[in-house]
Amino acid sequence: MKTLFLIYFLFVALFAQTTKASSGLGQIKIDGLIEVEAVDEDSYIEDSSDIQLATVALGFYSNVNEKVDAHIRFLFEEDKTEFGIDEAAVDLRLSDVSTLTVGKLYLPFGSLESYMISDPLVLGLGETNETIVRLGFQPGPVAMAAYFFDGDILADSGTAEDKADNYGLSFSCSSDTLNLGVDYLSNVADSDVLQDFGSAINNNVAALSLHFHLRLGGFIALAEYTSALDEFIAGDFGGQVTTAVEPVATNLELGYEASDGRVIVLSVQSTDESAAFEFPETAIGVTYSVPVLEGAGFAIEYMSLADYTDDEASVITLQLGYEF
Repeated sequence: MKTLFLIYFLFVALFAQTTKASSGLGQIKIDGLIEVEAVDEDSYIEDSSDIQLATVALGFYSNVNEKVDAHIRFLFEEDKTEFGIDEAAVDLRLSDVSTLTVGKLYLPFGSLESYMISDPLVLGLGETNETIVRLGFQPGPVAMAAYFFDGDILADSGTAEDKADNYGLSFSCSSDTLNLGVDYLSNVADSDVLQDFGSAINNNVAALSLHFHLRLGGFIALAEYTSALDEFIAGDFGGQVTTAVEPVATNLELGYEASDGRVIVLSVQSTDESAAFEFPETAIGVTYSVPVLEGAGFAIEYMSLADYTDDEASVITLQLGYEF
């Protein structure tokens, strides 16, 4: 771990000097995020509290030439993600409206957006980080992409050939106030969360995500619906699934942002047929955030959770974050 952090700071020093000495094409740009969270949880199992370095993210971006961009991004999340490469990809602009991207990325499946501190439940089905080949088109406000990748989950109870035969499609339309999207994924079992339950299923399970995000004046509204289109069956994920299920997750957030940057948001979330994956059945919460200084902000969240056995928990989270 010490070696990794030493490499990390060497990268910072090297690229910071490159940024100062460069201009135009070839310039290296850096951004980063640090979030510290204090969490107090009251559940039916036990009460607990913790202070964590929730997120450290550092990204380097280079406009190599008029046709090629590249970026690499590192991520650390205490007790969750060891420090390492989160994304690394190269973009090749084929034309004014088309781009070929190759590298390790989050799949364009679901928006996974949220104004809350805690991750939305749709992230459990949607967030997937893989090495992909993606072809994207963006003629004006409409964006489309098709991609394929070699997933980590094998069908036919783990006996299927390990091939880059998983794929996805995404479509979105955006304006200054509204973004709409529809995404398709050939195998949702490859999501980062579901992979934790095993590496083999009987058949690929496709999924669909519908999402929108509206900002009108100070009013904020976003909604996302992610659902499997096929069933996981008994025996999938090493027996984690005991009966046929088609998991579903939804997120609805409504809020208001004041002119001084203060934001208050109410979130109502739910899942269906997801007990096997240990998702809460419902999550209802509110978050209030306020800017402190340039680049820094403070937020507080209250979240009430209920699982499929009607056991409940409440979580209060305080977060101090700095972004540059």
